[in-house]
Amino acid sequence: NGIYKPYEVDFSPDYSKYYVMCQGTNEVRIFNASNDSLIGIVPTTGVPQMISFSTKFPYAFVSCMEDSAN
Repeated sequence: NGIYKPYEVDFSPDYSKYYVMCQGTNEVRIFNASNDSLIGIVPTTGVPQMISFSTKFPYAFVSCMEDSAN
């Protein structure tokens, strides 16, 4: 039905998960890379664009257009 409008897909540094930036629903969907099962959904305050992973900590950083957070 096209509601998710995936924009970018990126793997975690260990390749165990992949992250999908869903612009249609303003969320990041996280999937298990070995079986494509949905692990979690992270809502964003804007339209998710890009993701970057920390090399020192278990953090992912997501940039969003049209961010509504104050």
